[in-house]
Amino acid sequence: MILAHLPDEEIAAALDCHGLPAQTENTITDEDELFADLEAVDDIELRLVYG
Repeated sequence: MILAHLPDEEIAAALDCHGLPAQTENTITDEDELFADLEAVDDIELRLVYG
């Protein structure tokens, strides 16, 4: 959730530095998948705020 509130440029910079190493079998390790999930979080939050 915290990443969803950062600009895409900051997220990309963090990914360049740290990558997306798998921590569990459910870890997102693909950058495109991560950005899609973060966009979904933004959409859900907007619906909650603006109904």
